[in-house]
Amino acid sequence: MKKVLKVLAIILLTVLILIGVLIWGIQTPTGQNFLTDQANSYLRKKLKTNLNIEKVRFDVPDWIMLEGVYFADQKGDTLLYGKRLYVDMDMYSLLKGNVGINKVELEGISANIYRTLPDTTFNFQFIADAFTSSEEPTPLDTTSAPLEMRLDRIALKNVKISYRDAVIGTDADAKIDSASVHFDKFNPTRSQFHPTKVTLLNSGAKLRMYHALKTDPPSPSNPADSLDLKLGDIDIRNFDWVFTDETSGLNNGITIGTLEGKINKVFLGSQQIDIQNVNLVDMTAYAEFAKKAATKEIPKVEANPTPAANNVNPSGWSVKVNEIKLVNNELRYDDFNTAKTPKGLDYAHLDVKNLNLDLREFIFTPENIAGALKSGSFKDKSGFKVDELRTNFAYGNQQTYLRNLFFKTPNTLLRDELVLRYKNLDQLTNDIGEVDIKLKLTDSKVAFSDVLLLAPDLATTPPFNK
Repeated sequence: MKKVLKVLAIILLTVLILIGVLIWGIQTPTGQNFLTDQANSYLRKKLKTNLNIEKVRFDVPDWIMLEGVYFADQKGDTLLYGKRLYVDMDMYSLLKGNVGINKVELEGISANIYRTLPDTTFNFQFIADAFTSSEEPTPLDTTSAPLEMRLDRIALKNVKISYRDAVIGTDADAKIDSASVHFDKFNPTRSQFHPTKVTLLNSGAKLRMYHALKTDPPSPSNPADSLDLKLGDIDIRNFDWVFTDETSGLNNGITIGTLEGKINKVFLGSQQIDIQNVNLVDMTAYAEFAKKAATKEIPKVEANPTPAANNVNPSGWSVKVNEIKLVNNELRYDDFNTAKTPKGLDYAHLDVKNLNLDLREFIFTPENIAGALKSGSFKDKSGFKVDELRTNFAYGNQQTYLRNLFFKTPNTLLRDELVLRYKNLDQLTNDIGEVDIKLKLTDSKVAFSDVLLLAPDLATTPPFNK
């Protein structure tokens, strides 16, 4: 018996030594280079495409890193290139059957995703097909608990993504110089995404939409009902956005100097947003509608609402913002389907500069718009200029008011109060004569030049056109 136990002990010790040597060996540069060669060989045979991984490095059980990753699609174009992909794992979570990731770092990443004519499948589809089993899939166990997953942080550096999709008529390009996202919760199986801090520096994106191929309508769904999304602190600096919609003729662009804020809650299903504060500095934005070719008017046909439309919350969005600050912003709006007005404020062709705003306790709902404007100023290309504007305002179903009003231009001063009372919004719109108007002006004056700037049509109305 003692001899048997001695033999078993020797065998067990030998196995442990071999496992130790193996673990030590695969963590040496020589061992990891061997694994890199084996991984390249396996993937090339499996995917039948040009690919290469320069280095696979890892430290059991903490982290794994890939360097110099290159994948080509079946046409020989670059599908993915990555200078460095690093994943810091939580082995304790993995031992419990969960996915725990402390940090993901991506550096020098370039991805090109497309599905174009005549082939309308994505260029990465061959990867999914290569790893798809021919056996019948096992039915999904809906009674089991969803997989627990945790991701604490994502860091991106020098990331470029190109997306071309002729099926839905959308092209997009994104360039990220530096970004990081810290999560309180991240679990795709539960649709939980709770970033606590988002930082984005020196980045930009372009989006182009055009006529899509004819496809079957999507099945009715409302994924917002299951999406658990919360946002925390946001810090965006030096960001460029360009949007082109060739179907509607809309062109839009935004350049942001600094965007800081804190978003408390976002409920997509119930259409509610609660924002603590927004600080926007040195922003330049434009929106323009291209001139459309003259077309014959087609009679409108009333259509029954689609099932998807019935899933939308009929009450509309509810937005609450505790503080909004705009500093030194510029806005331009042009509708080239409308001729320019030679004089005065042209509401179809605005060019606002030096826009500054301090707005508190702003509320927007389908039934009510209200807030406290602490200060506001801007100037338009027409020459109209607001030196200072402050008021408490509200627009509701039965009352609209401007209280504690102070409106000052170089030549006009309005102060005090304006209140409109009505039975309903239809009366305010169609029967202004029945609206109860209370106007109280103290130490006020109105310059006729400002009136003509705000209402340029008066300049062409007798006797003002004389």
